[in-house]
Amino acid sequence: MRDDFYKNQLSAQARQYYEIILRCCRAESGACKFRLPVRASNRDDSMKAGFDAVKALRADHPEYFWISGEYTGVLYSNHMTIESKEIYTVDQTRRLRGLLREYLNRVTAGTEGMTVPEKERVIYGRIAMLEYKNNGEAHDHNVVSGLLKGTAVCEGYTCMLVLALRHAGIPAIKVSGFTEEPHCWAIAWINDSPVHLDVTWDSTSSGRPRYRYFNLSDAEIAQDHRIDADGIPACADSSYSGRRLSAVVKGHISQLALLNRRYVSKSNK
Repeated sequence: MRDDFYKNQLSAQARQYYEIILRCCRAESGACKFRLPVRASNRDDSMKAGFDAVKALRADHPEYFWISGEYTGVLYSNHMTIESKEIYTVDQTRRLRGLLREYLNRVTAGTEGMTVPEKERVIYGRIAMLEYKNNGEAHDHNVVSGLLKGTAVCEGYTCMLVLALRHAGIPAIKVSGFTEEPHCWAIAWINDSPVHLDVTWDSTSSGRPRYRYFNLSDAEIAQDHRIDADGIPACADSSYSGRRLSAVVKGHISQLALLNRRYVSKSNK
């Protein structure tokens, strides 16, 4: 599911720290403080490696939403601790994880038996129905605002999309970059072809999904987006692009839009 994409770009030391932090998150909901070993031979690089590991894990695993983008480190003689700012209590985290599981099941409902491109279009359209709203809270930048309020900013939209696509068996990653300001979108692999998806810029309140930033190539996304990361896969295939959809596919999308409206109706009951 490409959930180790950013891990694979880390140094050996940072990958070791990443694995320790990942085990902690899997073992304990809400784990925010991590003890990491330090050796004399790599002491000078330890803090950077630890911070790199947390950043990569947050990008690879949006399901660990309780790890915030604010974290601090303390270096001791033979270990160090990295602590993420606590956003939720352990009890809140457990409840939110349950809500996330329910949401992912709901947002992928009805896609069984569809082709990969069909699944992707349905899921993308459903995520696009979240309302864009910046509440000025940490929740906006993870899955929680979408779960509790039905709102998100670009990072929240992208976290939801990446997790939903993976839940449906479609590999996907988060991508950071710039438009007129710092921005976040996704890359998904459709039948082994990587493509860009910016569901934030396709969000809609009409109940009818837009697909202007759906499955774009590098050349198409580069018209108004700039990637700010190394090692991002080249997206050369434009055959799935929302800007090149045939009349037949557009007609099929109208049918998918009806399925999405039924999904919204059921979700609001």
